[in-house]
Amino acid sequence: MTWANTSSILPTPLKIAVATGNYEVTEEILSSTPNVVSIGNEPQPTIFHLAIGNRQENIINLMHQYGEFGHILLSAKDKGNNCGLHFAGYLDSRVKLNLRAMAVGAALQMQRELLWFKELNPIPFF
Repeated sequence: MTWANTSSILPTPLKIAVATGNYEVTEEILSSTPNVVSIGNEPQPTIFHLAIGNRQENIINLMHQYGEFGHILLSAKDKGNNCGLHFAGYLDSRVKLNLRAMAVGAALQMQRELLWFKELNPIPFF
């Protein structure tokens, strides 16, 4: 399979697997075509950025298999000049909805967001 074929066929299933947290499918795609991990590096977010934005910890743990290259992908910026930390800082739409629904739950939601940020904090982005 050539690079052009890989980049045109795999991103959609890979993006769906990453966004939904399907670890097995993501791992299978990445192990069968390791070059797909860098697709979307410049104009679009990488799969690791997508995993961070969707709060998929199990997918982010795959990054450690790529060693230094995984850290480089996390620090890569998309066309909006956003890196992995920016994606971690964006509130998930479900969280926004819950914050509006009840004021008492806002503190708990904030605590969850802080725990999520701390989960990503040990990862060097620069």
